[in-house]
Amino acid sequence: GASSGISKALADLYSAPEVTLLLFGKNHQRLTEIANICQNKGSKTSISAIDVCDKEQIHKRIHELDMIHPIDLIITSAGV
Repeated sequence: GASSGISKALADLYSAPEVTLLLFGKNHQRLTEIANICQNKGSKTSISAIDVCDKEQIHKRIHELDMIHPIDLIITSAGV
């Protein structure tokens, strides 16, 4: 998820004004922390504390968010 590792680093890297990041992961507190870092760089963020290994939940949430803000790029990275 986006709350640690490569995904957290990529969220930080892609943070910029006029960029909206949809951050998924299990740990709500860590997602909030990375969201704050991204917002301080000018990004808009939306966090979803969900299990990134749950395909149905991920597909549902991506579809919901895509209806609100069309998604240009999805990066998936989850430690096993």
